[in-house]
Amino acid sequence: MKKYILPVYNRIKKDVVGNRVGISAFVGIFVLFLVLFGDVCPSQILFGFPCPGCGLTRAGVLVLKFQFARAWQMHPFIYVWLCFAIYICYKRYIRGRKVKGIIPMVIVITLAMVVFYVYRMIYFYPEVEPMIQQNDSLYHSVMDFLRKIGVWK
Repeated sequence: MKKYILPVYNRIKKDVVGNRVGISAFVGIFVLFLVLFGDVCPSQILFGFPCPGCGLTRAGVLVLKFQFARAWQMHPFIYVWLCFAIYICYKRYIRGRKVKGIIPMVIVITLAMVVFYVYRMIYFYPEVEPMIQQNDSLYHSVMDFLRKIGVWK
């Protein structure tokens, strides 16, 4: 058993060490946004409206809590990304092979998410979670300030 686990561990360790700057930057920005703004979505923070990925983090948390139907309602693409991640981990860490075609797959999934986003914006914005408008965004705060000082009507 040990002869199978050690190569997997070594591949994971190599990837984490090799990508430590990117991983650290991602985690740092995530935590910084959460602490400063109480949210991690730049679109919500800046403009107050959801992005194509809004709900994915919450859906991921719901999957971890085994609330699969609620995760589907929050963002169905959580299952697409989860399958994609499992496929990549299987190929890279279990099989020990380089995963080919990642970029085209990410592009296809992202384009499908944009189409789904347009659908959700048409039918669910701004009443249904996660397609809720936030009126405490930086944009709204700046506009309110400009209105108060008489620069903007």
